[in-house]
Amino acid sequence: MPTAIARLIDVARRAGVSWLPFRAISMAASNCRKARRRASNAPSRRWATTPTRHARSLSRGRSDTIGLVIPDIANPYFAVLAAAAERAADRHGLALVLCVTLNQRAREHEYLQRLGRNHLDGLIFITNHPDDGSLAGPINKANRRVVILDEDVEGARGPKIFSDNEQGGYLAGRHLVEAGHRRIAFFGGPEQMMSTQARLAGCRRAFAEAPSPAEIAPLLFGGYSVAEGRRAAEELMRRKDAATAVFAVQRRDRHRRA
Repeated sequence: MPTAIARLIDVARRAGVSWLPFRAISMAASNCRKARRRASNAPSRRWATTPTRHARSLSRGRSDTIGLVIPDIANPYFAVLAAAAERAADRHGLALVLCVTLNQRAREHEYLQRLGRNHLDGLIFITNHPDDGSLAGPINKANRRVVILDEDVEGARGPKIFSDNEQGGYLAGRHLVEAGHRRIAFFGGPEQMMSTQARLAGCRRAFAEAPSPAEIAPLLFGGYSVAEGRRAAEELMRRKDAATAVFAVQRRDRHRRA
């Protein structure tokens, strides 16, 4: 038969004392009398009880756990990011819970609700689609316990960490200009997203600086997926005014190429 786990109240009853002074086991409370502490410790030594990390965290009103909310674990970008977040959390004595939303708004709201129920101390939050206005409110109510990463949520306040998408678009556009291209196709993510607009703005800046006229056309927008990248490529091939190069911002799967 498996050995039953002794509860705090069980140890207290065995010792013939109130369970309240058992805080002395982990906190060494100064207001506990030595005699009562010895009585409390005797059954604990006999049953080899040890305070759990979870119990200690609950007594402090925290879980020592943070969540990483990502749209897709299969994407190598998010896999590398998750590994880095795990290492950083471990260095600070925190556990990391991976929260995969499948890019679904309902699942994003579920993880924000878990934060509100104190199941998590904080969230690193990444969305991969335009917000319909429903995410900013829950994020703002979190009182800066949500760090928005990679893509902006309009109206949300608090810590935000983004790549320099505009500069990245500029460098990509300049490379194409220097390679002799004067007409390129732009395969963007959702048109309303901050990252898409910033990358396109950077590319336009590079083309504006070109020594001879250069054009970004056609502009094809869609989701960050292999399927959307394939759709944009098929659309480009159907056009008669084909570009000589493609600036594609859709993320790709590690196994398949658009």
